[in-house]
Amino acid sequence: MKNALVICLILICGSTRLLAQSDCATAISVCNFNYDEQNSPAGTGNVFEVAPGSCQTGGEFNSAWYVFSPQTNGVLNFELIPNNLNDDYDWSLFDITENGCAGITNGSSPEVSCNSYGETGGIQGTTGISSANGGSGNSNGPGNLNGPAFNGDLNVTAGNIYALVVMNYSSTLNGYNLDFGTSPVSIFDNESPTVVSYDFNWCTGL
Repeated sequence: MKNALVICLILICGSTRLLAQSDCATAISVCNFNYDEQNSPAGTGNVFEVAPGSCQTGGEFNSAWYVFSPQTNGVLNFELIPNNLNDDYDWSLFDITENGCAGITNGSSPEVSCNSYGETGGIQGTTGISSANGGSGNSNGPGNLNGPAFNGDLNVTAGNIYALVVMNYSSTLNGYNLDFGTSPVSIFDNESPTVVSYDFNWCTGL
C-alpha cells in the first residue's frame, strides 16, 4: 500500500496544477510552499473518510486533501488563510504511512493534529500549526469551546506520509491560501531525480 501510494504521489506531483481534491486517494501532492485556492470545494467527494469524532464532531464536509512526505525529521508548520476572513475553516492531519487513506475511517491511520476552533461570529481569521502564532496542543475545538485557532508545532518523521484535509465550515466558495513556507522541515524534494547505474540481464538465447 505504501509503495503504491508513493508512486501515486510522484505522478500527481509531476503533473500540472490541480484543483483542490475532495478525496484522500486523489489528494494533491505538496510540491510548492504555497497553494492559492480561489474556489473552495463543496461536498465530500466520493468517499466520506473523516468520521465524526476528535475535534471534528461533524466529520468530513466541504473537503480538500493534500499529501506530503517530510525529507527530514523536524517541526511542521503551516498557515491556512481564508480569502474572506469571516469564513471558518477546520482541518485535520493524518499519518497514513502504514494503512493509507483507508485507515483514516477505521482509525488505523491516526489523526496527529486537529483544529476546528471558531468564533461564535465575526472574523474567524487564520488557522494552522504554529507555536509562534500562539498555537498550543494538537486538538482544538469544536467551536469556541477549546482554543486557540492554531495548534502547537508538530514533530514529523522523515519518510512518513501525511494527509491534510481542509474543510470549510462556512460552506462558502471564497477559497483560501495554504502556506507551508514557515515550516522548518522540508516537505517536498527540491532535487531533480538522477539516473542510477543498472546491471542489465541481457537475453542470451533465442
